[in-house]
Parts: sequence; C-alpha cells; structure tokens
Amino acid sequence: IDRSALVARIEDLLLSEPDQASLAGTLDDVERAVQRSACRVLDRVRPHPGIDTAVLRAAAHPDPIVRLWAAAWEKPMRAAHPEQAAALRNRLAGDPFAGVRLRAVLATIEADGDGDSAGAMAGTAAMPLLRRCLFDRSAMIRHVARFHLKAASEDADFVAIYRDALALALPTGSTLAGPDLLGAIGGLGETGRPEDRVHLLPFLDGGPKTARAALRAMAKLDPEGSSGILLDRLIDERRGVRNTALALLPRRLPAGDAATMATLWRRAATLVAATTVSKATLRLPPWPALGILLDAVAEAPAPQSNNVVLASAALQKWRPEQRRNYAPTLPTPEQRVALGRSLEAARDRLPPELAMRIAAALAM
Repeated sequence: IDRSALVARIEDLLLSEPDQASLAGTLDDVERAVQRSACRVLDRVRPHPGIDTAVLRAAAHPDPIVRLWAAAWEKPMRAAHPEQAAALRNRLAGDPFAGVRLRAVLATIEADGDGDSAGAMAGTAAMPLLRRCLFDRSAMIRHVARFHLKAASEDADFVAIYRDALALALPTGSTLAGPDLLGAIGGLGETGRPEDRVHLLPFLDGGPKTARAALRAMAKLDPEGSSGILLDRLIDERRGVRNTALALLPRRLPAGDAATMATLWRRAATLVAATTVSKATLRLPPWPALGILLDAVAEAPAPQSNNVVLASAALQKWRPEQRRNYAPTLPTPEQRVALGRSLEAARDRLPPELAMRIAAALAM
C-alpha cells in the first residue's frame, strides 16, 4: 500500500507548527529511524524560535546521530541566543562520540574567532578548550587542536607538553589518567622522535587500554626499534595487548626475528598466547618458520599438548609455494640438514600426509 501521500500530509502538518510538542516528542520515540527522521524535519524549519527545546533535547539524546544534528543547529542559534549556543557548544565538547566533539570544537573556534585567522584566538575563550583537546582520545581532535594552537603561538612545543604530562602520570607524579593519559600517549606518538620511545615504556605494564596505546605510539615513533617489544608482547596475558602487538608487526618479519620467535614458543604459558605466536611465526621467511614450528612440535612435553596442536595447525598453513609475497628461495645445504633433523624429531607427532609434504618441499 502506498502511504506516501499520508506521510507527506503528516510532514506538512508538523512543519506548519514546528514549535508544538508533537514534533519534538518524536525524538523520544522507541524507533531510532523515527528519531532521525524527526531531526530531518526539524532541520527544514530551523532557525525557528520554537525548536530551541528540541535542540536541547537532541543534545542530550543517546543516539550520536541525533546529537550531530544538534551540533549542526548550534550555528543558527548564535545570533538570537548566544548564551544558549555557547552552552550547547560546551556540552557537546564533552560528548563521548568523537564526531560530535569535533563539531563542537570547530564551532567554538569559528564562533570565538568570528571567521578570522587562528592567530586572533590567542587569549580568547577557544584557547582553554584547544589546550584541553591536546589530550583528547581522538587523534583527529588532537590534530585540530595542535594546528590552531600552532597558528596562535609559533613557540608551541607539543612534544615537551606531552613529555611533561606523561612524567606526571607516573606513580611518583600526579593523577593524570583515563582519556587524558591515552591522549598524552597518542599525542607523543604523533609528535615525538624515536628516542621518545623510552617515555612510553613504563605504561606497557599499565591497564590494557594504556598498554595498547603505548604500543601504538611506540610503533609510530620507532617502527624498527620497537620490533623487539612488539614480539615480547605477543605472549602478554592480556588478549587486547597481544592482538595489538600482532597487528602492529609487519606482515613479513625478517629472518633475524627467528631466534626470538623460537624463544616465545617456549615462554608461551597459555593456549591463547601460543596461538598468537603461531600466527606471528608464519610471517617469518618460510625456512626459518618451518624450523621453528617443527622444533615446537618436537620439544613439546606431550604429544597432545597445546604447542603440538597449534604448531601442527600452523604447518598445515605453511605453503610457501602458494604465496608470491614470500618469494621463497631454495634452502641452503645447511638449512636442509637442520630442517631434516627437525622433521625426523617431530615426525611421530605429525599427520603422515603433512610430514610427507614437508619432506617433499625439503627435497626440491
């Protein structure tokens, strides 16, 4: 049944009296689609003086899309209700959704600067907000804050700001924590130098979110120098930290990491940690990876232990001939001998067809 005509008549009725409670009340409807449709209708009548209540209600709405509409309605309110517009910007600047916070920050810059350059904002109401946004948990908001603060003050040293904040966050310092701490860690990763990696080391043993932020920042500051730390965190007891370390490692690891990887197989104390190590092992060049997996099978304390199961599963995926990005070369004579010994030591614990396939690969 086509009800488009009925819907159009309802919409016309709502638009004829936008200040009535019926339109604003739809923001509280149980259906999210109805709530967002009400925003589109309200957007067509702004800046009607009767929808101020609806704007304030939208700013406190649980749906971030509705709150984005409220952020868009702030600008038409500035001329008629500057105090309400400022209160709306302040409220939305602390929104949990980064998109809403960004809109509020940009609106504050625009309203405070009145369209002038960022240099005209020094000492004005926007500056405290921008300084606070240096530690926002959103990288985009931190970038916006640094851009405008840099334009307002040529001597802004953001690296020093982030270093000092992290020094205060250490156990001997003050109480910088939560989003501010995560923002400081991320900000140092975006603005620092490779040697600033040492300032992040103490946070690897903090909470899971803090440790993950520190790993991401270290990988940004010094990808090569952070490789050993990322490898070590593959067996961290926290799942999120293990997954972040694995995601930050290169898709293809150098052969020089083979010795560290072999040690990680022996140190992995849990099934989930060994699972992460098995995934990382396959990123090594094919022949070092094969030797590590075979040794993991042979050195396991029991035929059905976790390392045997996981290493065997990884060996099933070890097919260098199917992976162009491996660009495999033939093993050297020394590698053939060492791998042959490892295969013989692990053969009794491997499925026969898998052992035969590996032997055929070594015989090429």
